[in-house]
Amino acid sequence: MATGYLEMVTIGDVNLPVVAKLDTGADTSSVHATDISQYKDANGTDKVRFRIVTETATSGLIERPLVRIATIKGKGDNPSVERPVVELRFLFNDFEIETQVTLADRDRYSTNLLFGRNTLTEAKVFVNPGATYVLTSARAPS
Repeated sequence: MATGYLEMVTIGDVNLPVVAKLDTGADTSSVHATDISQYKDANGTDKVRFRIVTETATSGLIERPLVRIATIKGKGDNPSVERPVVELRFLFNDFEIETQVTLADRDRYSTNLLFGRNTLTEAKVFVNPGATYVLTSARAPS
């Protein structure tokens, strides 16, 4: 399936639309999250509690099992950082994928969601870096 480097997707778990950057240069996928806290539930399972922030809204508190901790290499003089990884469900029109994403502060980036090679490979998509909104017709509301 061919896509542009920007596509409109819905975070299925919370029904929030968001612009996703499909980035073949990034290893992992990442979503803008706040209020991130890790804990163990009554059964001893590692979990993460967080809110997802999109261009137009912030979700209520979400709880997901912790899949793992990812170490993200810092660029330049910036140190590496550790981020929790959870699985979330995303919808591109009629196409659905459940994939692992790191929870991160993406305030300084152009989009609140980045799909890296891990997700692009899972979804079997080919990214046209010169095109936007190939698979999805609408942009996020302003």
